[in-house]
Amino acid sequence: MAEPEGACLLSFTKYCAGQKGKLTEVTPARIKTVIESSKDYQDGFAEKLQKKVDADNSFSSHAHRGCVSTYTSITHRNRAKKRASTENPVQPQSSKRSRRSDTPIFDFLKGK
Repeated sequence: MAEPEGACLLSFTKYCAGQKGKLTEVTPARIKTVIESSKDYQDGFAEKLQKKVDADNSFSSHAHRGCVSTYTSITHRNRAKKRASTENPVQPQSSKRSRRSDTPIFDFLKGK
């Protein structure tokens, strides 16, 4: 059962911003790919879409062809994963931090 053909399935994404054009039907197989992509993006859309698919196995929707292709692109998914891993990098703890007060004062006259 398809949703009403009013808005793109991925209208919440930056990939659909301002897109105009023909909406095409997104089949259940393609919806599974969108769910997998959403898990990579960690945008929370996978859970919402999975509930709809669980309720109706023949669930389909409408979206711009370019929106779905870009959202499910392996390149874009890998880039999102990379950004997510660099946003919160784990910094190793330094075992010893030196402080300026720990070093003796250098005297130019006594240097030799």
